[in-house]
Amino acid sequence: MFMECGQNPGHCFQVPMAQALTIFEEAQQSTSGLARSVLGPLFIDQPIRALLAGKTTLMGETYFVLKPQQAPPFMQANAHLQLIPYDTTRAHPGNLMDLFQVAETDEVTNPTSPYYAAPS
Repeated sequence: MFMECGQNPGHCFQVPMAQALTIFEEAQQSTSGLARSVLGPLFIDQPIRALLAGKTTLMGETYFVLKPQQAPPFMQANAHLQLIPYDTTRAHPGNLMDLFQVAETDEVTNPTSPYYAAPS
């Protein structure tokens, strides 16, 4: 399931991310076998492809989980998940190049990072 995305968020299909995730999960649950190995929804913003992998709750806040499927080698983003605040009306993740630009300090100081270490 592809979700068009460009540098300008107005280029997206305007299907809210929450609705796209629900449509995909319901379709996947109604199938069996190999059809369950399909990935989606997938945002394509050259040169990055990011999978809307689901939603999660962290410290009482709900987030969309984005997982890069393809990124340029210089970005070093392929191992990093990104969390975006959950909003039922949100139709796009924003600029994927900016979202997956990984700084070394992000891993431990960004509370939305999956590697965040909360202060003791």
